[in-house]
This record gives sequence, structure tokens and C-alpha cells, in this order.
Amino acid sequence: MKNQTKYWVAESEEDILTAKILLKSGRLLESAFFCHLALEKILKAFISEVKNEIPPKSHNLLVLAKKSGLHKELDEETIDLLTEVQPFNIEGRYPETREKILKNTPADRFADIVSRTEGKIQWLKQML
Repeated sequence: MKNQTKYWVAESEEDILTAKILLKSGRLLESAFFCHLALEKILKAFISEVKNEIPPKSHNLLVLAKKSGLHKELDEETIDLLTEVQPFNIEGRYPETREKILKNTPADRFADIVSRTEGKIQWLKQML
């Protein structure tokens, strides 16, 4: 594995750990944001390793999945997770949107997002 790939994998692992800690402390939106970061970075690891390219400065998970070449191998469950987590990158940062997301999202959904993200990170790491 290339050094740049190792960097992205380590960053992804750190971010999912942070997401779990944030979830336990009740920082729900922040936990989902770190899930986004973890998925973004594992996808960038694929771009680095498989495509032998410097990953783009994009935060769009579906774009990164396509750029990595993984989009053809991802099951519907993984694509659904990427789609579900994508809005937490930006929308959860703005006060008016934060309140709306928190009001309309049950706490157990955040726990589910963290759990599913952790599983997908492990699965994707094995594919590297």
C-alpha cells in the first residue's frame, strides 16, 4: 500500500473513532459529519491506491465513489449510505438547517449511521 493511501486510511479510521465518541457524548450532527469525513477519506484512499492519482478536493461521496472506480462494485446498501450521509457535510453546519435536521432525525438514526459507516469502512479497507 502506498504511503498516501496509508495516510487516507489512517485518517478515515481516526474520523470513524471520533464519530463514535461524538455519538456517545450526544453530539449527533457532529457524529454524522465525521461519518461523512471517514467515508470521504476511505474513498480518497482508493483513488490514491487504485487509480494512482491525487484525490480531488471534492467532498461529494458519490463523485468520489465514481472517480475511485468503486461505483460499479458498490451494493445498493452502500450507495444508500453514501447518499444518506452526504447532506451532513454541509447542511448540518448552518443554524437554521441544524435545528431542522435534529428535529426531523431520531437519535437512533444517528447511531445507525455511525454503525453502518463503521462497517462500510472496514469492508472498504479489506478491498484495498
